[in-house]
Amino acid sequence: MIPQRDRSFALAALILLLGPSLPFLGQALHIDDQIYIMGAEIIEADPVRPYSARRGFLGLKVPYYRGINSHPEGLPYYLAAARTLTGARGEAAHHVLMLPWLGLLVLGIWGLARELGAVAHPGWSALLLLSCAPVLVNGHTIMTDVPFLALFCAGLWALFRSRREAGWRWVILAVLLCNYAWFMQYRGLLLLPLGVGWLVLTRKAPARSSLGPMLT
Repeated sequence: MIPQRDRSFALAALILLLGPSLPFLGQALHIDDQIYIMGAEIIEADPVRPYSARRGFLGLKVPYYRGINSHPEGLPYYLAAARTLTGARGEAAHHVLMLPWLGLLVLGIWGLARELGAVAHPGWSALLLLSCAPVLVNGHTIMTDVPFLALFCAGLWALFRSRREAGWRWVILAVLLCNYAWFMQYRGLLLLPLGVGWLVLTRKAPARSSLGPMLT
């Protein structure tokens, strides 16, 4: 049973993280926003051949996934699916589509802290996200940073949880989240050695004894 205090802290963290983003939902597209929307449009036109498209960039016509976007296509695929399902168009609609990643990030941080016993009240860990400037600034922007961090944390939480839960539910969830993390950014491949290393280190010892202080 999750203590009411922990649930309240996590909910407060989510509300406080969403708060600074709401006034800027109508903000004009900037930084890399247009790059990922361009990728979503390419995928909508040809979902199975996203690498074949060429687009104009800085006065040159170059392959999209070589000359424009250096990340994997995880975010463009998410945007393409979300745009198709919701009909989202325009700045505000695209920024709203990015807000669920903040929710997953809060859940992942809270779950990690709870699973590893890093703090007495895991909700505090979620509240600490308020001190992370990139999360506050980039929470609503159409970039891979927050989605990658959310998938990374949630994937590790599911992996740790799978060690003490019977069945394959958490294992499957961990595999899906961890794979989608590197589909957002290539450094998500770090989850593989982290996961294997943790399985080896905790083969005879509970995870709380070694990784809790490390997470703190």
